[in-house]
Amino acid sequence: MNRAKFRMLRSALAVGVVAMLATACGGGGATSPAGSGKGGDVVAQAKSEGETASKNFTPALKDLIEKAKAEGTANLFVGSAKYTADQQAMLSQAVSAYFGIDLKVQTQSLGSWPDAYQQVSQSLKAGATPQIDLWVASMDFNSQLGQNGQAASVDWAALGAPADDILKVPGADSLYIQDSVRAIIYNTNLVKKEDVPKSWEDLYDPKYTGKIASVPLPTMWPAVGLATGQQQAVDMVTKLVKDQKMALLPSLSQVQQGVADGQYSIGIGLISEPLRGKGAPIASAHVKTGVIPAGAVPLKSAPHPAAATLLAYFLTQAKAGQAAAFQVLTWVKHTNEGTEAYEIANDAGVVVAPVDFQTTVVPEWVPKFSKALGLS
Repeated sequence: MNRAKFRMLRSALAVGVVAMLATACGGGGATSPAGSGKGGDVVAQAKSEGETASKNFTPALKDLIEKAKAEGTANLFVGSAKYTADQQAMLSQAVSAYFGIDLKVQTQSLGSWPDAYQQVSQSLKAGATPQIDLWVASMDFNSQLGQNGQAASVDWAALGAPADDILKVPGADSLYIQDSVRAIIYNTNLVKKEDVPKSWEDLYDPKYTGKIASVPLPTMWPAVGLATGQQQAVDMVTKLVKDQKMALLPSLSQVQQGVADGQYSIGIGLISEPLRGKGAPIASAHVKTGVIPAGAVPLKSAPHPAAATLLAYFLTQAKAGQAAAFQVLTWVKHTNEGTEAYEIANDAGVVVAPVDFQTTVVPEWVPKFSKALGLS
């Protein structure tokens, strides 16, 4: 993709990406994540798993552990999210327990993915030492880092990561770490069990007129189209706006809260976590759903490259690491047990966007979704 096209896409994304990713995947734009309060369990799990797993660590992973031990710190980019000292300590204790070393994890909030990409890219071009070690974002941004020679080259397979967990783009192969899940949520007090949507077409039911909410972000809807087909998704949005009087709210976090509060029966574009875990009367409908993968890759010239690589391995390859990513960071991935995304994937199925989806399919369909949403 040429730079002009990337700048056009980035501009389109910048206005809405924070809202689009808030609560949908945690790190991309959430502002107030909450841990589950099970930190001790995660640390104990990490220690037990690590003792068993260490017997099968590859030579490359063993070497990486020693290098990370010497570095002692890993700075993790978490979008615009804010995490407490206790939450960061929980991550530190878990990864340390798994590998049997002392490794401090510090989360770094730099803003939305587009804003952070600008900061990081310009800083690296200027020859400055980056503020973060481990970059996490959707693959359009990772790909651009790779094209600019700003991502570190990591042989993830040599560390033991399976091929399905490696998102390959030139110059920035990344570990698959989280999903943005474009699902349907509903208020469990307002929607009867027998009325829970079983397909996207069920949203046309007259009983939901004026009771559906989503966001006016044309960059989000192509991910829904992964499950329905792009033209079908455009037609659906047109019907939902015109016939079902779908409310268009400023952010997905407001959609989620509106459904939890009972202002709306149905919400589109995210799953019900983390509010479901806090006892809110919401759940996700198990219908075929599109997901956008995000990858983790250390930055080139990062001050702690080995520690960053080891942290990415832990959060993606260890069950305890996956649990920590969900419980502390509220990051979800459809292959990680214990998450709502996993439930949807196993019951209804998900369609994972290819790594070039954001730079090929999305720009093509954004004008059509803009028209369907009444924005143009």
